[in-house]
Amino acid sequence: MHWCVSSDGLRIREAPDMNSKQVALIAFGESAVVVQDKKDDGKEPVLVAGVYGNWVQVRYGTLKGWAFSGFLRPYNINELITKAKEQYKDDFLFFKSMLGDFAVVSYRSSCVTADETFPVDSIWRYKDKKWQNVNRDYGADSGCHKSHLFYLNDDEYPDMIIYGGCCNSTVFYVLIGLSNDMTRTAYVQSFEPPDNEGYVHLVSMGRCGKTVFEEVSSKSDSEKKVTYRFDCKSDMFVPL
Repeated sequence: MHWCVSSDGLRIREAPDMNSKQVALIAFGESAVVVQDKKDDGKEPVLVAGVYGNWVQVRYGTLKGWAFSGFLRPYNINELITKAKEQYKDDFLFFKSMLGDFAVVSYRSSCVTADETFPVDSIWRYKDKKWQNVNRDYGADSGCHKSHLFYLNDDEYPDMIIYGGCCNSTVFYVLIGLSNDMTRTAYVQSFEPPDNEGYVHLVSMGRCGKTVFEEVSSKSDSEKKVTYRFDCKSDMFVPL
């Protein structure tokens, strides 16, 4: 049994082709049975909607068709939602994204003031047949952090950006995945405005040069801004 991990649902098609007729839609958290995997035929993984995977034949109820494996997992994603809601006591918590065995969920937190709540991201990993909160492992265990799982460079391993904080100070962490499930990561760079006064602003996301952020210092009367762009050759952010 495999579960859909796409918040928009997963289309089932008549044939293993993006232009083939849609016959059904697997909703987020619903399951299907994988009957055949094109990966077994030696097919290279392809990139669809920012996720690597391949075509698999599935049985969904009484229907049989083809779906993209990048949005299917052999474990129940609903268990993550239940566990996260129990931990954060927030019924409005929602699933944000997933790559490999890592997932990001968003919940409301009073991380700045007791009177207001803000959306904060939490990082989870499926390991040893259970979901585990790994915020502390990746430097996101304090403050109002946002997390993004995506392909930052030009390989097939998931990468992660974590940024945020509070009290006029923010940090920006960059982690380059060295394996499909990010069990090995290179803690590449960490940015923080000088003297902890200012903020870091993520401008855009995408592969290689498409990811840009700004580091803004607000200590003086006028703001000082430095813009960085990700360079795939060095696997680093470089100033423009």
